[in-house]
Amino acid sequence: MICNSKTAAMGVLETIAGTFKRGTQKDAIIAVINWINENYPRDFDEETKNNIQRIYDEVFDDGGKNFINWQVHGGEPKHGTRAKVNFLFNAEKKIWELESEMPPVWVEENPNIIPQEDYSDEESQ
Repeated sequence: MICNSKTAAMGVLETIAGTFKRGTQKDAIIAVINWINENYPRDFDEETKNNIQRIYDEVFDDGGKNFINWQVHGGEPKHGTRAKVNFLFNAEKKIWELESEMPPVWVEENPNIIPQEDYSDEESQ
């Protein structure tokens, strides 16, 4: 027998368990069935499947799909391939260009680090 799914495997186990009237063999097979039911990952409901598909579609736009194809097949990337979030490949110029203007970088100062000019020996005594 070949079982291509959980349902098929469970059906086979239930058929085998049904051939035994009672006893250790039947109890062992029922224990395996129960273990599979408790530990086998549950299927996603339709809403979860749709949310996963929406996330996949949003992340893998044309630039992302071109990048995956380029990674798989190699060679020269297609025009509009996104290698990183902010860069697109320009096939005419044969260069990577910024997709849009980079935002300014601002780093908040760490309040746990005292600037060197504020430190004095008198404070440590």
